Amino acid sequence: MMPAGEERTAASSKGRSYAPAYSEIGQGNRDLFLGFRNTVLVYCEDAGWEEFYERLLRRLGLAFDIEDVFCVGGKGELKKRRREKSEKMRIFLFDKDFDDLIGSVTSGKDVVYLTRYSVENFFIEEDLFVAYVLDQKKGLRRKDVVKRLAFGNRLAKFTSTYEWLCRYFVLSEKFRLGVAGPKLDIGNFCDCDGAFNADWCGAYENEMRAQLAQKQAWLLEGDRLKSELASILEPTEDYSSIADGTPCCHFPGKHLFEFLMSACGEEFGIDAEDCRYSFMMVSADRIDLERFRQTADRMTSSLVAQAA
Repeated sequence: MMPAGEERTAASSKGRSYAPAYSEIGQGNRDLFLGFRNTVLVYCEDAGWEEFYERLLRRLGLAFDIEDVFCVGGKGELKKRRREKSEKMRIFLFDKDFDDLIGSVTSGKDVVYLTRYSVENFFIEEDLFVAYVLDQKKGLRRKDVVKRLAFGNRLAKFTSTYEWLCRYFVLSEKFRLGVAGPKLDIGNFCDCDGAFNADWCGAYENEMRAQLAQKQAWLLEGDRLKSELASILEPTEDYSSIADGTPCCHFPGKHLFEFLMSACGEEFGIDAEDCRYSFMMVSADRIDLERFRQTADRMTSSLVAQAA
């Protein structure tokens, strides 16, 4: 007879279930495994966000059914996948990033750009953040959340200074200065009330000027840097139709989201760490789809162009 402790261990082992999962190589080849059930293969950047994009794109009422979306992780991987041959019609959905501002746009019948910096930018809306806070904290009333969050004023205070910083982000990418930008932790330079750290901002500007002196010294002559910064958030003429022109369309959505969520954490005591995906998932069912109308139209136009 098996000892009681071993019997429990054996029973536990037999009852344990394992969720099936792709290997790393298999995950990268999902389009090969699942292509048979998709009339159009849709590729996005954000690795691991398949469920989010499938949920969102199915709501758009596209001219084809969405069974699977393939999130390959980063713009470089998206370009790499696009170079591979396929007999299927495909759509590669690119984040806008700063591409239209620095003249570094990927073109082709199968390429569709988001009309804002990234998908997060579409979700920077008061109703979505208020609803998320109410989901997380019982007992709160909507009118009180709206008042305490002061979404419009808080965001306006943040962006009034952040625009200055964002101009330097674009400058660094445009002239390959190598100074950190959109991937910076927002806590380095701003608090949840929208107050910027003056010492950090001063050091950042000095670092930018030091890199310019080494790599693009001509920009430090006369008013050249001032003139460049003044126009740097204006898309180049050839790509002026990519962005939708909304106030924050050129600002990194990750920073906008982190700022607003940190405010929600401070004001209402919700867990503001690592909640971006959960926020986006629940908000995908709530968001006003009109914000994605241009993107949906471009996806349809892409298919028409490929079929011609």
